[in-house]
Amino acid sequence: MTPGECERWDEAQSARLQEQRAAWERREQERVTDQLAGVRLAFRRFDAESFTACPWRSPRVALIAIAADGPVTFACAVQEKRDLLRSEYIILAAWPGEWSQHVFLLSDQDKVAVLTAL
Repeated sequence: MTPGECERWDEAQSARLQEQRAAWERREQERVTDQLAGVRLAFRRFDAESFTACPWRSPRVALIAIAADGPVTFACAVQEKRDLLRSEYIILAAWPGEWSQHVFLLSDQDKVAVLTAL
């Protein structure tokens, strides 16, 4: 194989690897999006008793935000919680119970109520 042929072969291999990586990233993005669609069904909603009992300002209560394109962020400080609640993300509230961690999905109405509680 001549040096020119080696270069062309390397370029072709590199292009194939880039195509494979792009295809893998697309499949991974679709998988994450499919999982996000199921999140809404996987968590229970707050009932009125739990909602009023939750210490929203406490750093032990974390808000978890899941963006449609995959990134997940969380907030424990009051201002960070306010910022997350104003976003369009799917928001989960993680509240430590006595024996277990409770995780609730916040509806848009819940987000407004939590904002007023903060």
